[in-house]
Amino acid sequence: GLEHNKLMNLSFQTFKGLSLQRVNLDHNKLEFIDERAFAGVSNTLEFISLQGNNIMNVPKAFSQLKKIKHLDISLNGIKRIEEDAFSTFFDTLRYLLLSGNHLTGVPTIALKGFTKLAQLDLSYNSIEAITVDDFKGWGKSIDTLFLQSNKLSYLPENAFEHTPQLQELNLSFNNIKDIHTTAFSKLADSLYKLDMSFMQTKEFPEEALKPLTSITILFLDNNAITALPKTAFYSFGKLHYLDLEHNKLTTLPVGLFHSNVHKQLHDVWLSYNLISTIETNMFTSLSELRSVALTGNYIKVIKTYTFVQLPNLITVSLSENQISVVSEHAFIDIPRILRLDLQNNLMREFSLSVFQNVSTSQFPMALNLSYNLISNLFVSETQSPLFIKVLDLTNNHLTEVPVNFLNAVSPSLRQLHLCHNMITHLHNTAFGNLALLTLLDISNNQIKGLHKKAFIGIEHVQYLDMSHNNIEQLHVQQFSLIGKLRIINLSFNTIRSLPRDTFLGSKLEKVDLSNNKFVAMPSGALAEIGYTLRHLDISYNFIEHLDSTMFADTPFLTVLNLRHNKLSILPDNVFSTVQSILKLDLSGNPIRANFKHIFYHTQKLRVLNLAETLLKSVPILPLPYLLELNLSSNYIAEIDPFSIKQLYQLRSLEISNNLLTSLPSQTWHFLPFLKHLDISHNLIKILTKDSFSGMGSLEHLN
Repeated sequence: GLEHNKLMNLSFQTFKGLSLQRVNLDHNKLEFIDERAFAGVSNTLEFISLQGNNIMNVPKAFSQLKKIKHLDISLNGIKRIEEDAFSTFFDTLRYLLLSGNHLTGVPTIALKGFTKLAQLDLSYNSIEAITVDDFKGWGKSIDTLFLQSNKLSYLPENAFEHTPQLQELNLSFNNIKDIHTTAFSKLADSLYKLDMSFMQTKEFPEEALKPLTSITILFLDNNAITALPKTAFYSFGKLHYLDLEHNKLTTLPVGLFHSNVHKQLHDVWLSYNLISTIETNMFTSLSELRSVALTGNYIKVIKTYTFVQLPNLITVSLSENQISVVSEHAFIDIPRILRLDLQNNLMREFSLSVFQNVSTSQFPMALNLSYNLISNLFVSETQSPLFIKVLDLTNNHLTEVPVNFLNAVSPSLRQLHLCHNMITHLHNTAFGNLALLTLLDISNNQIKGLHKKAFIGIEHVQYLDMSHNNIEQLHVQQFSLIGKLRIINLSFNTIRSLPRDTFLGSKLEKVDLSNNKFVAMPSGALAEIGYTLRHLDISYNFIEHLDSTMFADTPFLTVLNLRHNKLSILPDNVFSTVQSILKLDLSGNPIRANFKHIFYHTQKLRVLNLAETLLKSVPILPLPYLLELNLSSNYIAEIDPFSIKQLYQLRSLEISNNLLTSLPSQTWHFLPFLKHLDISHNLIKILTKDSFSGMGSLEHLN
């Protein structure tokens, strides 16, 4: 294509000698097209797009086109279209796009000869009215008509009488205040998709829509509809998708959705209205219903028998309401539900008695109860089996692990989120028997004490997050019963040390001990996972000393974060036993060391952070594969070419917040692949034409 250039005109026989079928000239500056610009391709060209140019009139050059099927002249400045503008391809054109121009009416006089036109886009113009005669004589083949974002205020009697094949109609973003009861009367057998969103409509146009017995997709969202009659959708026996979101509905009449009528209804979207009550049996025996969205309303109670006999229902969203009570048996006979959202409500308690014959082992569901006020969870003695795969209880008022509740859903539970509660202790067998659990998040609680056998029964957990608690110590073999554990986060606690056998029996790959109170490396505890550990974060602690013996039992580390400790003197061989390391962060430590010797054994290093380490010069780094280097917030006054000569592969260099007064132009050729350079917050006063000489690959400069 030739799109996104600066072409201003097309001259005589522009495409001479070519056998073009498609030409894309979108987003140029075309103002003039010679009458014979397409000479030579008039019998081959089938697709032409001139979107986003400066064309004021339909070019006479189109009279050369004989086989064109797709013509796009949208986003130009066309106000009027001459009678013969499209006359040479009346029998071939199928797609005509005129959106984003300045048309004030349907250009009927120019369209009257079309015989095969299937799609017409008149959106984003200034059309003020349509009449029944606008489509007369040429509209019989139209199946898609876009009229959104115009200035329509009225749909007249039999408005679409002459478009009997119309399947898709978009009227959104108009201010249509009045619709004649027969406006759609001739579309009963054809129209399947109608968009009337963003029209400021206050009343549901029941009589006007009633003839549309073939409608399957109906958009009425973002209007101001305040009420629906019980029979609003009784003509729509083929309806699949209904969107009424962002209206002003306050209630839904009982019987609005009828099992004998809406046998094909899949999706009902009613979010962000003013609905305060959902009546009993509102959603009952709708055999094909897949999803119901009621997010962001004012519902206070989910009544008994609200959702009943819905064999194919998959998702229900009731989040962001004011629900304080979900009644017993509110959900009955919904075997395939996969997701129920009840987060961001006002529930203080929740019972499994709300379910009866809900979910199966084949289709376990995700239950989201987060951001409520729940302090009590109950089970039902007459409860039918319930299969929950993901249980989210984040941000509630739980003071202990709800073990009885968990045991009731234990056969299927794989993910459990208990973060941001008020749990203070994990007792013996705190979680019961959750044999399938793989993820456990109990972060952001007030946990201080852990029983040695707190994790019995969750031996298949792979991810455990206990960060942001008040944990001071862990027991010997604390995690030995979680043999599948791969990732553990213990950050933001008050742990000072770890017993040697803390991780015995696990296969941890990633350990986060940051933001604790360690004064020494817990080398003994890490030795138990030495052959699986790849990622260790022990940043923001109080470690003062490191030597090579501390990593002797963790030789396969690839990521090591020691940021913001109290490290000062590092021996030359400190990293000699972790030669596979790829990413190392030593920032925020007052280090004194011979970096040339320290990194001699870490030749594979790709990312190194030495920010805030009191450096006065760029250290010599024998790191031929280093890609990212951070030297920011130090006291570096100049860059010695010899110091970076060995960093040939470097892609990113951050040296902000230093004391540089000039740039070493003679140095940059040593860094031919550098793409990112940050030299902000220095003392540089002058830039010359040579300041960045040799930086041919640079993409981002700060």
